[in-house]
Amino acid sequence: MKAQPAAAPVNDKCPVSGADVDAAVTSAFGGHVVAFCCNNCKGKAEKAEGDAQVELVFNDKSFEKGFAPKKSNDS
Repeated sequence: MKAQPAAAPVNDKCPVSGADVDAAVTSAFGGHVVAFCCNNCKGKAEKAEGDAQVELVFNDKSFEKGFAPKKSNDS
């Protein structure tokens, strides 16, 4: 059986800091692969639980910091 390739992250900016992401630093939240700028930010998100975790990653402040969903090339 072939290994499935890892899903690409859905964002270009870190939801915690707003910095550019490191595509190698990812975790799955709410069924989506989210990238972070560093393991510290990833750790903060992973430590949160349940709704608090989803709120930390996908809240309005994350978008204000520059959490930018990746644009599709399927235009």
